[in-house]
Amino acid sequence: EKYTDKQTRMAGLVGQIGPYDETVEQWSSYTEWFDYFVKANGIRDEVLVPTFLSVMGSKTYNLLRSLVQPNKPGDCLFKDIVALLQEHYAPKPLIIAERFRFHKRNQLEGESIAQFVAVLKRLSEHCEFGTALNDTIRDRFVCRLRSETIQKRLLCESNLTLERAKEISVSMEMAAKEVQELSVSSQVHKVYSEKMKPDGKKACYCCGKSGHLAQECWFKDKDCRNCGKKGHIERACQNKKLTVNEKVNPTVEPRKGYVRKNKKKRVNQVEYIGKDEDESDENEFSHVMSVSSNSDGYWVTPLLDGEAVPMQVDTGSAVLLVAESTYLEKRPHLCPKEANLTLKSYTGELVPLSGVVDVTVELNKQKVKLPLYIVKGSSHTALMGRAWLEKIKLNWQEVFGDKLGNMKDITVKLAIKPDSKPKCLKARPVPYAIKPKVETELDRLEETGVLKKVSVSEWATPIVPILKKDGTVRICGDFKVTVNPVLTVEQYPLPLIEDLFAGLSGGQKFSKIDLCHAYLQMQVDPVSQELLTIVTHKGLYRYQRLPFGITSAPALFQRAMDQILSGLDGVQCYLDDLLITGKDDEDHLRNLSATLQRLKEYGLWVKKDKCEFFQPTIEYLGHVIDSAGLHTASSKVKAIVDAPSPKNVSQLRSFLELLTYYAKFMPNLASRLRPLHELLNKSKQWKWSDRCEKAFRDVKSVLTQSKVLTHYNPSLLIQLACDASPYGVGAVLSHVMPTGQSPSNYAQIEREALAIVFGVKKFHQYLFGRRFTLLTDHRPLTSIFGPQTGIPPLVANRMQRWALLLSAHQYDIKYRRSEQHCNADGLSRLPLSDTSSEGSQADIFYFKEVQSAPVTAAQKFWPGSLMEREES
Repeated sequence: EKYTDKQTRMAGLVGQIGPYDETVEQWSSYTEWFDYFVKANGIRDEVLVPTFLSVMGSKTYNLLRSLVQPNKPGDCLFKDIVALLQEHYAPKPLIIAERFRFHKRNQLEGESIAQFVAVLKRLSEHCEFGTALNDTIRDRFVCRLRSETIQKRLLCESNLTLERAKEISVSMEMAAKEVQELSVSSQVHKVYSEKMKPDGKKACYCCGKSGHLAQECWFKDKDCRNCGKKGHIERACQNKKLTVNEKVNPTVEPRKGYVRKNKKKRVNQVEYIGKDEDESDENEFSHVMSVSSNSDGYWVTPLLDGEAVPMQVDTGSAVLLVAESTYLEKRPHLCPKEANLTLKSYTGELVPLSGVVDVTVELNKQKVKLPLYIVKGSSHTALMGRAWLEKIKLNWQEVFGDKLGNMKDITVKLAIKPDSKPKCLKARPVPYAIKPKVETELDRLEETGVLKKVSVSEWATPIVPILKKDGTVRICGDFKVTVNPVLTVEQYPLPLIEDLFAGLSGGQKFSKIDLCHAYLQMQVDPVSQELLTIVTHKGLYRYQRLPFGITSAPALFQRAMDQILSGLDGVQCYLDDLLITGKDDEDHLRNLSATLQRLKEYGLWVKKDKCEFFQPTIEYLGHVIDSAGLHTASSKVKAIVDAPSPKNVSQLRSFLELLTYYAKFMPNLASRLRPLHELLNKSKQWKWSDRCEKAFRDVKSVLTQSKVLTHYNPSLLIQLACDASPYGVGAVLSHVMPTGQSPSNYAQIEREALAIVFGVKKFHQYLFGRRFTLLTDHRPLTSIFGPQTGIPPLVANRMQRWALLLSAHQYDIKYRRSEQHCNADGLSRLPLSDTSSEGSQADIFYFKEVQSAPVTAAQKFWPGSLMEREES
């Protein structure tokens, strides 16, 4: 009867509470649940303990009996029972461990925003963040979100709270899902091609390896050395180094009569993701990346199997696409083959293909057979992708090629100083071994119109044949002994580097164009051609094109290029190097097309293999340029930063003197160098300690943080300091340090000469077309490389080549003692290690006993008896 009454009473209670199960819930949650049960049923305090003991279950009750021995559970207070079991089931966790788990938590794949917030709140329960709880959860929530789009949106909020962050994130998450649901029938406008690996394993896009998720990859925050973007390394970079035809075919501006504008808002810009060479041809996988919306696009109207089809030019798409309703329905006789290509929309949804057909494409009087991919649906834009552009040259066949251009409407006129007397020198003997090659090159230049054979001339300049790597020779005139001293140098200014870079403001991507045989594309006025007559063993030839080695050439060529490119937007030109940009891809493409059109109109040709198109980062005139602005090329200070630790006092002194030269760029230099200065004390024994090594690395670190290259001023007098040692060569232009090494088996005079040539070539963009002073601590070179003296005919071929290279520059050469030459000396005595080898010049293929000196005393050359082979 008692038992029946109890059942009746329990049945009348509100709710039910079962026994505690530690594998299902926490003890704190169970006690909270019991508190609500007590309040809901109005259970009095005097029966609170019996009620609690009755519902907790036999397992928990037996545990409690053991914990309270020798007392009985019924004799304990309710709060003591709860605390005792709490200590047993959930002892107070370590704060640092709880916070570690909290801060380590990222949003998991497939985890919703609401779930992620709930997990963070649960993990923060025992972290004791106090009043900063909500702010801490907010910060962790924003930092560990998977979606960068949501992250960027939250970072724009000035007064972001946890609730506001959750509200925004949930809204964006729901919007993304809605878009994804609608994307199956959405338009496909741009695709790229990426083939799947045969083994089916998905590789991490951060490092290129499989076996882990991208968000767990060690390289997910690294910068790529190939494209400059953050989030992957060079090995996994998809933006491969592409050629002009692969990356973006510049021939994309449709001809007059073929262009129409797309009036509707369309999705029409993507990046191309390259393919691995070892990938299978099967199961090709394509989808859309980096989508932006632009209203205008370039359109062409090719003939597909004889019928005109308007198509939008897309340099980012890998294939050509056309809608099923706009093509197959009008051509029911076509039977598409199964396509091994899978398309994805930018939201990741698969886009079905009807198949692929091979069609004959006619455009600009060209006809080729190419594949056409058919997309199911009726709202897809017809795209002419890169695969087609590689085979169909839209506009610029007359620009890209290996032919010699012929600049139209602009001719070169050379002026000499009044009362100048013509100089007609004798032909220099040509070594028998290369005489056939010289004759072949003379015939080629005559055939292409560069040279014209003449019988009489008041001017005659001897030639210097230079053996090239491919075995052919280059014919160069030694104009510095004839025309250059009496030539009136054109006073047209070369553009300031600062002005060139200022014109790139707002550019997002960059294209670089290199003209083919730049100077030789300029015709010389018939009256001036006599000044450019060269004398050879075959007789007299006259240059009809502007040759290399004329001091007026840089100014003349720059003036011509400025005239040609006048009025074009987004293009900068320094001699034969052109840089094009735009505020977006459409503007960039428009500027690039206009530039190529202008080059075509003036008959200029471009060196295709040296061009780069639509690069996010590009090096130009010794600087690195991207959309953020102008950056210093790290290679310019590499010789100092990577210098090895000094092995003796001499090397240390050279390094310290070099650093002193740049002291104004490095704060607290004296304090940083104190351990190194102490080694110079003669009373102390040389010992390179850890303290010295730390100071050595510290000053190099400071150097990399200083803006050493930003202080170049083209309006000031330029001084180029050059020096050589048995270990390396060095050159310093103002405060710029280049890289480089030279062969250690050269004679000292050749090493010193190589240092000068090295410096001139390294700083060519700064020196060419400007008068500068060469500084060397090797006095004989002031005579050998003097600008008023001729090229020595009987010295090593490399010295002839170097003297010829210098003859194209306007310079004075001065001697400076080694004690004052510390900046370049430091570079030469602390070179970077190099394992490259160079062949010896011991091979003699021409020997002749000379009865008298082959040069006059006025020429100040050192006569020799050997004509050595020019190294390849």
